[in-house]
Amino acid sequence: MVLIPNRQLGFVCAARMIALLVVAEFMSQSQGLAQSNSPSGSRSRPSRITIEHLITAAPLPADYEVSREVFLNGEKIVGDKLMLTREGAVSKVIVQIENRKLATRDEKAAAAKDYVLGVMQSFHEAGLKAVEKKLPELEKNDFKQRSLADFIYKRPENGRRLYVQMQVFFTNRGYIVLVVSDNEQDHALLTHWARSVLPK
Repeated sequence: MVLIPNRQLGFVCAARMIALLVVAEFMSQSQGLAQSNSPSGSRSRPSRITIEHLITAAPLPADYEVSREVFLNGEKIVGDKLMLTREGAVSKVIVQIENRKLATRDEKAAAAKDYVLGVMQSFHEAGLKAVEKKLPELEKNDFKQRSLADFIYKRPENGRRLYVQMQVFFTNRGYIVLVVSDNEQDHALLTHWARSVLPK
């Protein structure tokens, strides 16, 4: 069992809850899901958009929408969550923004480890087996650039795969961009969009 400092507990537990919800949805969906459609028409699109006054990013992929929620630890708001989803699809992007201030490299390193570990534990507890993983080097990281963790999970009973990429970056707060997809086409689309996410 991994013990998480109390000041981080609410945020990390919320991150794990999201991962578990994604896994549950993945397990209940059929394989024949619709793929993202290309945008129609010739109207020019803006190169970047502002989302909920929290982040900026490239325009949303076709047929995807954003919703916003807050994370609570008891009655205290500890962060914000943006969900990029498409109706009927498992594949999604979750952007989590922590309210807690992270001033030093050591604080950012500890937070990044907790973020990655929390998501890994969630998929493991849901019964998915990691068949591929690529973890970032956190010990010597100065956190001036985005860190990436990539995973491929497999459901033991039928071999279906779940593609996961976690992007972590910092200002004086922690940002987690979690991409979860049930097919490679969606994963390529959504990881590309996720890399465009920047603080507002």
